Amino acid sequence: MGTRPSHAAGPAEATTCVVTGESAVKANTEVYNAKSGGAAIAKLTGAKVPLAVSQLGPSAAGGRLQVSTSKPTGYLRVDGWASRDAFRFFAARDLPVAGVHVWISQGQQVAISDAKGGKLQVAHQLLGSTDQQVRSTVTCDAVTLSLPKIPAEEAPERAKTYQSKTNQIDLYDQPRGEVVFTLQMDEDVRKVFWSTEARAGFIHVVSRGDVTIDAWVRWRDVTALRHAELFDPSYVAPKPWPIKTLAIKDPPAVRVATSALPIHRKPENSPTPIGSVESGARFYAMEQSGDWTNVLPANLGLLPAGGGFWVRTAGLPKPSN
Repeated sequence: MGTRPSHAAGPAEATTCVVTGESAVKANTEVYNAKSGGAAIAKLTGAKVPLAVSQLGPSAAGGRLQVSTSKPTGYLRVDGWASRDAFRFFAARDLPVAGVHVWISQGQQVAISDAKGGKLQVAHQLLGSTDQQVRSTVTCDAVTLSLPKIPAEEAPERAKTYQSKTNQIDLYDQPRGEVVFTLQMDEDVRKVFWSTEARAGFIHVVSRGDVTIDAWVRWRDVTALRHAELFDPSYVAPKPWPIKTLAIKDPPAVRVATSALPIHRKPENSPTPIGSVESGARFYAMEQSGDWTNVLPANLGLLPAGGGFWVRTAGLPKPSN
């Protein structure tokens, strides 16, 4: 067969799962200062922002996830809670479903059903099927908020193309072996495979759509195709949230933070800042109030909600040239 995808295990699991990535979320998603109730402290605009999301279990109060807008090179970090419906999660690599034969393909959208013991339980709705979901338990780093590049399907030149005769087909671990998975597609959908090997009334099939398959099927369950007939609904790529591009008319000069600047909702000291301008972050210095200045991230991916992002004026770096 051709080169198979990499399915190496990830790093050692952590106690608490944190999923990260740089992506857009649902536009105008509010970030709150509490798991439930509380006050809105920021708004995610729909522009691409760095994110770290945790508290991913099913029992999150108010349906919110803990979120921080932070990255190593610096951003305007706000720590709070936001609706879990605002985030889309993707497979960072192929995720095992049935041994070494079926995986959720890298880049496909997944839903997180639970997080415990340093692992995530994820599910993916099989494209081309109304009823069937595939599930996997993976380490935290196997899921990302960034949409990874989706590898293209590359069949060898000598490969033959087949499709299932019906909407349901059993996948085997070897010729005359055990059934490891049964695909259950919608009534008018057929699964497409390619193959270079047949033995004992079985064909070794490979397919890379929203799920990756490397298994055996019975010869009598498939029919040969011409390449021109190739169509498989599971080749449709997932769609992340649209990325917005925002701008200020006649903006002030961009500044780059040289040290962390604590952020407060109001131009006054509060017991707990809502975040900080991280070292290396690019930002605008807006209006002043006394010895405080309101700031915004340069890409406007995060805006204040019902307050501001106030920092001490004395700590501001000079504008960039």
